[in-house]
Amino acid sequence: MSPDPKDQHAVIDRITDEWAVLLIGDQEQERRVKVDELPEGATEGSIVKVRLFGLRVDVLEVDDSATEEKRAAMKDRLGRLKRTRSTGRFDKHD
Repeated sequence: MSPDPKDQHAVIDRITDEWAVLLIGDQEQERRVKVDELPEGATEGSIVKVRLFGLRVDVLEVDDSATEEKRAAMKDRLGRLKRTRSTGRFDKHD
């Protein structure tokens, strides 16, 4: 008897020629799936909905709204870091 499937979100961490590495859930559990099993439009950094069957992972779809929210949050965070960056002793001073 196989375990009940469990749906979660994952981020595509990296893609090689044959494999995509997913970080699944809050624990960022690392799993690999074949690139040809990714849905259309899936790229590095995309958030996808996955269904777990024990050790098997089925990638269901790209979650476009979650992906855009994450990218916007990262862009905002990077902007804040750039604005609040402290001046180091090696920075040029006039």
